[in-house]
Formats: sequence, structure tokens, C-alpha cells
Amino acid sequence: MPNCFCLRRKSDPKGEPVPLNKIDEEICQLFGATVHPKYWCNNWYNTIGFAIAMGDDWNKIRQRRMEEINDPKTTAEMKEWAEYDLKIIDYLEANYTYDTWVEIGKR
Repeated sequence: MPNCFCLRRKSDPKGEPVPLNKIDEEICQLFGATVHPKYWCNNWYNTIGFAIAMGDDWNKIRQRRMEEINDPKTTAEMKEWAEYDLKIIDYLEANYTYDTWVEIGKR
């Protein structure tokens, strides 16, 4: 039973969902990174996207990253990743709305 999500531009909230690879291109541009054919920028889809699909809102996702940054056990590298995530969350929240749903397969 997969949990799913899509993102729509705030400027067109009733419009078609934006392809996630297009959003990844925008995030890469935000950081001056090269789009990778296989990996998401800062792994955002697998962390932030997963949290959205599981029903978390922007504030809850942001709060988790802040807790990670403030945890003394978090390595410097992981803090850096979490700080990038905060920028990605801010960008997504400023530009996109999201829809979530659960798909139930047939037995």
C-alpha cells in the first residue's frame, strides 16, 4: 500500500502536478548543482518527499531537520545536509502545494 504525493505550483493550484524531475532541476539550480540522471539533489525526494507522502506538513518536516541540526550526536556532514534540506523545504513551501493519497492494490 504505497503512500503517494504530488506537488502543484502555488500559482496554479488546480493545475497539473509538476513532474518531480522538473522540481529537482529547480532545486539543483537553487544550489548551483548539476542535475544528476540518477540521484535527487540532496536526496530530497527520499527524505522530504517521503515525509510529505506520509502526511507531514512543512512545519513538521522543518522541525525534524532542526532537531537533527541541534542534536549533539549529529555529525558535521549530516548537519550540512539538514541545513540544505531546510533551504529545500523553504523553496518548496514558497512555490508548491502538495496532495497526498494512499493507493490500495487489488488482491
